[in-house]
This record gives sequence, structure tokens and C-alpha cells, in this order.
Amino acid sequence: MRAALLHGAHDLRAAEVPDPEPADGETLVAVEALGICGSDLHWYDEGRIGSAVLSQPVVPGHEIGGRALTGPYAGQVVALDPAASCGACALCHAGKHNLCRAIRFAGDGTAPGGLAERLAWPTALLFPMPEGSTAVDAALLEPLGVATYAVQLVGVPVGETVAVVGLGPIGQLVCRLARAAGAARVVGVDPLAHRREAALDGPGAVDAVLDAPDARDEDTWREVAPDGVPVVYDACGSPDALTEALTAVAPDGDVVLAGIPDGNVTTFPADLARRKGVRFTTVRRMRDSYPAALRLLASGRLSLDGLVDRTWGLDDATAAFDHALARQGLKTVIEPHR
Repeated sequence: MRAALLHGAHDLRAAEVPDPEPADGETLVAVEALGICGSDLHWYDEGRIGSAVLSQPVVPGHEIGGRALTGPYAGQVVALDPAASCGACALCHAGKHNLCRAIRFAGDGTAPGGLAERLAWPTALLFPMPEGSTAVDAALLEPLGVATYAVQLVGVPVGETVAVVGLGPIGQLVCRLARAAGAARVVGVDPLAHRREAALDGPGAVDAVLDAPDARDEDTWREVAPDGVPVVYDACGSPDALTEALTAVAPDGDVVLAGIPDGNVTTFPADLARRKGVRFTTVRRMRDSYPAALRLLASGRLSLDGLVDRTWGLDDATAAFDHALARQGLKTVIEPHR
């Protein structure tokens, strides 16, 4: 079968590789859609993510949608949970399998990713999609799961204002989830005009957007929320984004860190955080968010429309990654069988 392997920073090569052979408890899946995630872009641009360094060629990608070829879901469109925890450690037994130290994660070197025509994956980590869903919808379930987990960690103050800094795909989904969860007002922040426009025009549209420089001004936020914003989700991770989140948040408020900073380091104004008594909560992938996300989709209370700006074939994988790295759209998707 054909796949694309990442050999180093900006070195992605299509190649023929052996067909996967499902082990006991695994299903063979035809990968029909792969979303490019911000973490994939760190691997592609830097050859690393945080302290994890690319040491050998890997098939990248963990936002995977496809059609089951074998097993109990044969013929159905399925989404893959990319995190296969060990199930035996204390963290797994405590239900905190996203923190498992022995986790196998699709596309990070511990397990093959989805930038291939087929993938064998644990059947227990496959989720059939609602009737009428496409493989692209299935690929979006992973970022929706992360966004759902981010919202579940702290919750949405019903009837209050929520702010989301960073309006990439996960930020857009957090906005939609906050609206569905009962936020009275949702305010988005991003330096890119096309992302601000998408947040204003998309399903569950935000009430207002701010350009990033404006969001670092305390007077601007006093007009938006005179008492401050109780919960701010940082879906970017940069120092500027964290400054914007701290400027917006209310005293005794929460900042939820869902973004990954470049270079594994971030900074923030300590006086803002200290004087407000801010609580920071970090998001590590997700736990059991897929069932809740699927219920929201099936109910019609949440839509994935408008998130995918362009799809590419496997031979154009490098161009697709460069397109995503340039932040030219929202979600970039590769269709390996195209």
C-alpha cells in the first residue's frame, strides 16, 4: 500500500510500505480522510513536539476517518481514537488513560499514523459515525473530542461570557461547544481575519471577535465583560495568546490551556496571573469524550460544517502540510485514496 513518511523537518516522502496485518482485537480500516492537526505541524516544522524528537521515519497523522474493512463494523464509516493506553497502570485504572506513560499514539512514532491507505487499529477504539456521516466528518471527531474534553475539564459558566483565544479548528469547536453548553456570550480572539470571519459566520457563531492586539488591552475587555471573563480557553499556546487570555480573565477565573507553544516554552505576565488569582488547567489530549461528542452530533446541537477548507491527495501531502503550516485556512484534510 502507499503511505507518506516523515523523515525529518519538512521531509515528507510518499512510498510503498507493507500492508498492515490486524492482530487479535484489531480491525483493518481503509483511511479515507486524515486531518492535519497543530501537533502534526510541530512534527513537520520542527521534527519534534515538546521533548519528543523524531528519531526515525514515521507515518504521521492521528485525526483519522475511514471505513472498516473487517470486524464488527465492517462497511461502516468509523472514527479512530488515536490513543491506545496500556490499560494496566494506576493511571489507566483511575480512568486517566490520557496520562498513561505507556500509551501508543497514532503518528507519533509509538504507533503508525493515518497518512496511509490502510491502518490496523484496536477495535475497541473505533467509533461508528451517525447515519449520513462522511469519512471527513469522522476525521473531525478527534479535534472535537479534544475540544469537548477541554470544555469538560472546567465547564462553561451558564449564562455568562466565555472567551476563546485562537480560532483554529479546535478553537472554533470550543466556541460551538460553549454555545451549546449554555454560555450567554462567546467572544473569539485571533490575529487572522479569515479565522475571525469563520467564527462569526459558522454554525453556533460567536457574538464578537477581537483582533489579537486589541485583546491585549484591558480597556477593550472592560467593554466586553466589565467584571472579566470567568473562563477563557487558550487554543493557541503562544505567549501572546496567553497574555490575551490573562487580560480577559476575571479575578478568581480559569484559563484552560489547550494550545501547544512553539519550542516547548511559553511565558506570561506573572503579575496578571498572580493578582487575579488565576487557575490554570492544562489539556492533555482527551479521555472518554467521543461518546459525548457523537451524541451532540447525532442530536443536531453541534455541527462540523465550515471547518474543512480544502482536501488533498496523498501525492500532495507536502503541499497540504505547507498549506496548513501557513495558516491559510481552517482544517486541511488529506484523502489517501484520492
